[in-house]
Amino acid sequence: MANRKDTSENTPSRDEYQLRFVGLKAGDEPPHVVVQAIDKNNKILHSADVGAEGKFTLPADVLKRSQTVIIGPPPDEKGALVHGGIRYRSEEFNASIIDGRLGLAEAVWGKFFCF
Repeated sequence: MANRKDTSENTPSRDEYQLRFVGLKAGDEPPHVVVQAIDKNNKILHSADVGAEGKFTLPADVLKRSQTVIIGPPPDEKGALVHGGIRYRSEEFNASIIDGRLGLAEAVWGKFFCF
């Protein structure tokens, strides 16, 4: 297990991340996933598609200003992720990242195919 000493004050500045779809079999296509940073007024600060290799952008300054990070299936016509997404408080998201990567269990990302 990696030792975590990062706090919101000394978290490394990072703009690129990668999701790991734990349990995804070689050759299987990952679900279409979007990551959104939301502020305390539920305004979308940033929205990014997750690429085929799990890579996405989330600017460090946006993450610092956000209250929530949502990972889930593509948004509705209004641009909001409303169904089946997983919500992290921004500090929780930061604490869950190890070397720029976040692992999502199949029990979580498997639900994204339903939408």
